Amino acid sequence: MKRQFDAACRQYAVKKVCGEGHTEWIDGLKSGVPSVRLLGKTTQAAEPSPDVPQEVKANNATLRSWGQNLFPVFRQETVSGVTLTPLSDGGYMLNGTCTGSANLTVLAPMKAGVYTLSCAFEGALPDVSAPRVTVYHSANPVVWADIGNQSDSKAVLTFRVTEPCIPQFRVRLQQGHTYDHVKLYPLVVRGEYTSQTMPEVVPYYDGGEVTAPKLMCAVDGSCQSTYDPQTGEFVNWWWDKITLDGSESWAEFPTYSGFICWDALPERMLRNAYWCNQYSPARKNQEYSDRACLAIGMNSKNIYVRGCLLYDAALEDKGLANWKAHLAAHPLEVWVARNEPEITKIGAQRLTCPTGFGQIIQVAGDIHDAPLEVKYLSHGGNMK
Repeated sequence: MKRQFDAACRQYAVKKVCGEGHTEWIDGLKSGVPSVRLLGKTTQAAEPSPDVPQEVKANNATLRSWGQNLFPVFRQETVSGVTLTPLSDGGYMLNGTCTGSANLTVLAPMKAGVYTLSCAFEGALPDVSAPRVTVYHSANPVVWADIGNQSDSKAVLTFRVTEPCIPQFRVRLQQGHTYDHVKLYPLVVRGEYTSQTMPEVVPYYDGGEVTAPKLMCAVDGSCQSTYDPQTGEFVNWWWDKITLDGSESWAEFPTYSGFICWDALPERMLRNAYWCNQYSPARKNQEYSDRACLAIGMNSKNIYVRGCLLYDAALEDKGLANWKAHLAAHPLEVWVARNEPEITKIGAQRLTCPTGFGQIIQVAGDIHDAPLEVKYLSHGGNMK
């Protein structure tokens, strides 16, 4: 039995690829993806301050698993007298006389990047200058790529998507034309290809979609939360957002030329990592200097505001009333790292992949180019 098991293991290997917003491979086996590990990432657009708060964004990526062809699948449909029927080889059959020009349309997400469009065909297309297939998005960003009826079967068009969007993928039907067993093979692939290097026929494969919870990490990459949708395991290093609007128990703190909020933290801490919409982030155990910043815990549950611009030693309350008024208008938002991570199961959201070329692409999320590690099944080698 052990010998048979060892022989079976030698037939397969679990391989690993890493990327930011996108991973791909060419030697996969059709199966469930063993692991899709999303990693925490946190950013702000600029240096925050009480005068210019900055939103704190964390990795909450939505991922989709595809084969090589990103042109989405159309279901059987009859429009304007023409019936479109999906074929088992990845193409479509068109039959009927078109009574009015129309587009068959499916929406699908696209990541920013360079793509190439093609549409091989068999049969007689309309003899007019009009699109055969189109990828279209009206604004923010504008995307317009099409292959015309009068282009030959090997024609390709490279185009760029400047930011994530959900464009229309269209098959055009032309009024008055009779489609007599016309076959179309629309294809969109990532990267730049020529008519000689473009794949000819690649069936569309949809391996599902998953969304991560908010995954954060400290400014130095420590305290990094992770989530694997294949197992549902969520390793969370961060407490939920703490919002301070001035109604809390605040007092002046002359030692720090600032203020103290009593018992604002969920547990006792000592210089834990944090992110804040009004003060620069800090890594765990960072030594505090004279700069304006937060001091987290100091072996307590308190949050200290150091070097606050609204602190005024000449005032009787040292500016505390002004600070509370500021918070009422502009709440302080703080995320603090836990002393130890919380590990929970939040439900699996299985992705699958096809044989051969597979890819997992981020299609949404507050942070572009989310870091991820993917393990997929391939032939040969030992299981790892």
